[in-house]
Amino acid sequence: MPVAASQPLFIDVAPGPNGIAVINGLQLISRGTSPPRLVTTPTPKTPSALTNLLIHEIRYTGRVSDSEARFDVALDVESLTTNEISRTLFDGDVAVLANEIPAGLRIVSSARQYRLICAAPGRYQLKLELVAKISRAEPWNQVRFNGPVAAIASVSASAASSGVEMQLLSGTQIDQRADGILPTNPNSAGGTPAARYSRVEGFLGSERELALRWQSKTTEIARKSLVTVDTVASAQVTPTVIKFSTQLRYNILQAPVARLTLQIPAGHTLTRLRFGNENARMPRRTTGRLV
Repeated sequence: MPVAASQPLFIDVAPGPNGIAVINGLQLISRGTSPPRLVTTPTPKTPSALTNLLIHEIRYTGRVSDSEARFDVALDVESLTTNEISRTLFDGDVAVLANEIPAGLRIVSSARQYRLICAAPGRYQLKLELVAKISRAEPWNQVRFNGPVAAIASVSASAASSGVEMQLLSGTQIDQRADGILPTNPNSAGGTPAARYSRVEGFLGSERELALRWQSKTTEIARKSLVTVDTVASAQVTPTVIKFSTQLRYNILQAPVARLTLQIPAGHTLTRLRFGNENARMPRRTTGRLV
């Protein structure tokens, strides 16, 4: 190795484990605080391939009424592996409709569960329509189902009728508006506003559940009456006549009852009628019935 005069010489020494650096029979002695160390080049690590189907974002946009709860669902999905992988998409009393599914994805259903299967790596935008079963918990309508875990899960639901109170029971509710006004319809005469509506918005957490309830004041007023009755009947039999005594205890559970009709069997004669409610008026007879 040629060395030029008056030029500095740099020597990198890398002895083996527990070894001592030697050049041309000359032993190099370190004068530092520790012996020379072996210089190694770290092996670059390959990025680990994720085996889970990633859902970066999911957005629920719902429209509810007394008879239907329908959601438009938009998902941002990514797979980083060449193997076929799957994960649970929805779980509960729901029906999923998919008009277009990107190549490499498919949806399978079993019992109350829907799963998303991905056969090729890549990032996909998926749009679905979901119909949830409405359960009744007086005076509320409500829906509950589980969706996938996502980095961002947002919910926006609205009702097309006015006077509807809406509540998001899961996650964090950030907005609730009642009797809002939809944007003006430019095609309508004079640009009149569209129908009034109610709306709620929020974000879901890691629990996956979407729980929403709503009630309509208009529907509550028009609701049918619900009445229960406890009947106690007794009969007194004599050689000449049979006397019946019937006691009716009514409990009005829902909505007022404007009229009550009792039908008297043929051949029977009403001898006495007594009310336990001071507000009740005496009935009138119409063709064998008391109204």
